[in-house]
Amino acid sequence: MVPKMHEWSLAAGIIQTVEDECRRQSITRVQSLELSVGELAQIEVDTLREALSHLKKGTAMSGSRITIRKERTRMSCRKCMHAWSFMESRKQLSPLQKGGDNAVHYLPSTVNAFITCPSCGSPDFDIVSGFGLSIMSFTADGRKRA
Repeated sequence: MVPKMHEWSLAAGIIQTVEDECRRQSITRVQSLELSVGELAQIEVDTLREALSHLKKGTAMSGSRITIRKERTRMSCRKCMHAWSFMESRKQLSPLQKGGDNAVHYLPSTVNAFITCPSCGSPDFDIVSGFGLSIMSFTADGRKRA
């Protein structure tokens, strides 16, 4: 099994982004953070949560509550207009090594090179929802900030 360093790197980026915003707004303490994780990114939420819990120590986020919302990925074919979920196409993805992750896990923007429309076979489709990882909001000083 491939180590989940990808999630730790993402967690470090999230912490850095929130810390930068805290400095910009003169915030000393974050009470809560809300994240949205798109299914296409194939992020292991438990690993991300563990990384955030460890990395937030000693930051403005220390002691904050973190909510992670999973967003289903929906795709829509530009050729035949068929709509489908990422889970319906996941079988098209081959692991990089036995028991390992697929290429889309590391580079979600390459999905059109690996997945085609299940109805017509076209690689020309849009990702309607559930693409990546987003900081939706955080609460500091009793105020929600987007």
